Amino acid sequence: MKKKMNLAIVALTIGVLSSFGSVSASAKAKVNYYRNVKDANYVVLHKKTPAYTTATLKYRRGTLKFWQDVRVTHIANVTKANGHRAFYYRIRTKSGKTGWVWRGWLGKVISTPTATTREGKMGSNSSTTQKTVKHFSNAEYRQAFLTGLNAERTKRGIAPLTEDSQLDQLADVRAPELIDNFSHYDASGNVLFEKHAQELGITTAVAENIAYMGDSDGGKAGSDEIVGGNSAAYYAKSNLHEFIYNDADSNWGHRDALLNPQYTIIGIGSAYVVGQDGDAKQYGVNNLG
Repeated sequence: MKKKMNLAIVALTIGVLSSFGSVSASAKAKVNYYRNVKDANYVVLHKKTPAYTTATLKYRRGTLKFWQDVRVTHIANVTKANGHRAFYYRIRTKSGKTGWVWRGWLGKVISTPTATTREGKMGSNSSTTQKTVKHFSNAEYRQAFLTGLNAERTKRGIAPLTEDSQLDQLADVRAPELIDNFSHYDASGNVLFEKHAQELGITTAVAENIAYMGDSDGGKAGSDEIVGGNSAAYYAKSNLHEFIYNDADSNWGHRDALLNPQYTIIGIGSAYVVGQDGDAKQYGVNNLG
């Protein structure tokens, strides 16, 4: 028996290579070009996400709710009032309302087939589904991500990164923050990894990538337990794959940061939670120096 596991994946990067931000309702942007896209499912990954009436961002239409389902139909590349370029997506809600939203607040939903386990064995004739539960290991996630990343760097002739205990400490602080605020910024617009690095006396952190995966078939479990056939290593490899190979919408900013030969050290962290509704959510972060 096969079933679908719905995943919402999004990644953001900030640092020397790129930065992101929202635009105020009073600012006006210049549209450089539009692009039609095949309708795609997305979810909103930020509380009170602003939506604008047009891609010029002059008037705010309203706000979207966290975890709200939307469809993306068009993409606009705009130059904002501050001179920075950004991508905005034209979205349509289930009720038919439309608006333009910064892509950083949206996560694309993809479907991947996965096999269910019946009574703990594949191929059983029983109709009862037994889900496997195991502890989520941050150490396993960290090792799998670093091993995979260094393999990507090595095959391109780039020196491997070294795991740094201070940057690991920073990543461990940042990862659980992403659960309630999937952003590089706090409510005052401060860059969070820079703020925490200063508090911890860390001077080597110069860039950050964050990623999110949502599994709507998480099942009932504790906040640090994995439900289903996945593992911490699976999430690490999935996050890395998105960063390296599916980063076109971000102008390859995550890939370029992770493969930057000027960076020599890395800290890696992850958080995994299962809500009361059974939805599992995994957050990954890496800090580079």
